[in-house]
Amino acid sequence: MTAEIVEKLDRVRAGAQRLAMLSLTVLAAFVAASAQNGSAFFEPGNLVVCRSVYDNNPNNVKVGQLLPPNCQATQAGCSGAATNDGTYPYVWNNDLVDGSFGITSAMFLDQFTPAGSLVNSLEVPNSRRIGQPLLGDQLVTSFSSKSELALNLSLDGQY
Repeated sequence: MTAEIVEKLDRVRAGAQRLAMLSLTVLAAFVAASAQNGSAFFEPGNLVVCRSVYDNNPNNVKVGQLLPPNCQATQAGCSGAATNDGTYPYVWNNDLVDGSFGITSAMFLDQFTPAGSLVNSLEVPNSRRIGQPLLGDQLVTSFSSKSELALNLSLDGQY
């Protein structure tokens, strides 16, 4: 990976972090972020939609695992043991044990033309990318959350 691409990915990661406290929103954005080969990844006038995808891995949660994770080290303690593994949709039954139960999931930025045709998708760098070294910032969201992932254009229109 060239230094230029790494620098551009670092800018994308930094911008993604600023977007973490947002709602699932569709925004018509004139985005000028750059990615591979120095070309524009997002084109002005297109629509960018942010989505989250749960990987449906049964090993995400194991039956009998204490919830919430690492609860032994907290003053609040543990809510109880997981009753279901990470298989969708049954994983959500664990909210009976832990009222704040949630699963992290990867985020994607999908670009559409004004006519609705998909142009491309960009996976936001995250810790679930198998085989990828953890370089720099990573970002995931809570799959069950309905209050994250809004996209906002910077004041100068560049990011």
